[in-house]
Amino acid sequence: GRGVLVDQKLEGAFHTITEALDAIKKGTAPKTDTTRYTPARNRAVAPKETDKVVVKVMPGIYKEKKQITLPSDLSLSGSGPSQTVIAATDPSKPAILIQNANNVIVAGFRITPAPLQHLKAPAVIVSKGSNVTFIGNVFEAKGGVAAWAHESHRVSFFGNTFARGTIRGLSCDKTDIQLEANAFVGDWPVAVSLD
Repeated sequence: GRGVLVDQKLEGAFHTITEALDAIKKGTAPKTDTTRYTPARNRAVAPKETDKVVVKVMPGIYKEKKQITLPSDLSLSGSGPSQTVIAATDPSKPAILIQNANNVIVAGFRITPAPLQHLKAPAVIVSKGSNVTFIGNVFEAKGGVAAWAHESHRVSFFGNTFARGTIRGLSCDKTDIQLEANAFVGDWPVAVSLD
């Protein structure tokens, strides 16, 4: 795989998550450097890991100008939810959208919707994706749903906290989902909704 660094202060790093994702899409982000490691030759041992891009996001509050849309084969890794915050700016859009994407991991963030969040704009949306995993994040909702999974396969939530909600923590429809060691904190009228 290859690594891409996002740091608001470090010269030479991408300063926003969106800039890093745009560079990856355009092919201008750093490429795999095989002088630093030996890629797995046996695809049964590491079937897709050498193809995955890891975007490491350093501490800070990231108020992206548009929603973060994650592509396939990407790991978005924060520095812990107490240090790395993704804050949406548009109340009608999610902070993170994973649509028609496979093999995605999001770990170590506090993910918050925009103030005055619309009911139909969860903080995170997974739609028609597969093998999507959330690990060690804190999800918030400010008048809507924290996370919504729609028509997706193998969506996993491990060790996340759903905090500060007024509607639903997690809403899933037509989705294969795995939940393990998650906490729903606060006055959620409905913690989990499954259809």
